[in-house]
Amino acid sequence: FGNIGSILFEVGIVLMMLSSCASVIAGGGTIINGVLGLDEANLIGTVIVAAIIVVIIVFGYKAVSSASTIMTVGIIITISILVITGIIYSKDTIALQWSEKISHNGFGNALWYAALYAGMQCMTQCMSICSNCEKIQSRGESKAMVAIEFVINATMLIGICFLFQGFMPEIMDVTLPTPYTAEIVGQAMGLAWLGIVYPILY
Repeated sequence: FGNIGSILFEVGIVLMMLSSCASVIAGGGTIINGVLGLDEANLIGTVIVAAIIVVIIVFGYKAVSSASTIMTVGIIITISILVITGIIYSKDTIALQWSEKISHNGFGNALWYAALYAGMQCMTQCMSICSNCEKIQSRGESKAMVAIEFVINATMLIGICFLFQGFMPEIMDVTLPTPYTAEIVGQAMGLAWLGIVYPILY
C-alpha cells in the first residue's frame, strides 16, 4: 500500500473493528430489550450482549472462528428467504413507490449513504482477504474471491433496498429495520422463525 496507504489501511481497520463491535453490541442490546419489553434506551440489553461477547472472546473464540463459515452461509440463506418473501409480501407497495416515483430521503442523502456503505465494504473486503491470505495461492484466486464477494454483497444490497421500499415510510423511524421486517414478514408469510433466527445471526 505504500507508506501513506499502510497508515490509512491500519486506521481504517481499527475504525472498522470499533464500529463493528459497537454496532453488534448496540443492535443486540436493542433486540434483547425488545424481547424483554424494555425501552430501547435501556442499558440492560447492551450490558447482557457485552457480557456474552466477553465470555465468547475469553472462552470460545476457537469455536466461534470454526463456526464462522456456517454462520455466513446461514446469514446468506436467511436474508435470501427474507428478501424474496418480503418482496412478495409488499409487492403492491413497491410497485406504487416505483410508479409514483416516490422519494422519501432525497438523492443527495442516498448518494451519501451509498458512499459510506462502499467505504465500509472496502475495509471489510480488505479484512476478509487478509484473514484468508494463507489460503490464497495466486493473484487470480485473490481476484476471484473479491469478485464473488462483490456479487454476493451487491445482490443482497439490491434485494434489501427493494425489501425496505415495501415498508416505506414507516421503516425510516425504525432503529433496526431488517429485524423489524423479518418479524412482520415472518408472521404474515407463515415463517415466524425468521423473526427469531435473523436477530440471532445478526
